[in-house]
Amino acid sequence: MDIDNVSYDKNPGAGIAEGVGETNVNHSVAAGLYFTGRRDLQLGWILNGNFYQQSARIGTAVEDQPVAAILTAQFTMRYFF
Repeated sequence: MDIDNVSYDKNPGAGIAEGVGETNVNHSVAAGLYFTGRRDLQLGWILNGNFYQQSARIGTAVEDQPVAAILTAQFTMRYFF
């Protein structure tokens, strides 16, 4: 899990009020499954998931954004000579 808190300085020219910031939360998980039934061949699947959520805050009000998910899969094959 990775948490990143960002606070912005007050800047009336840019429209940024006092107490504005955001919090970003990232969760990652990965797993692999391999077949090694032969001593010179390795086959496998690697699955990875990343889940992101951002919360914006203005003063005491907090607005949560929807969770974004990135799911990936990779097939690997290794042959040893």
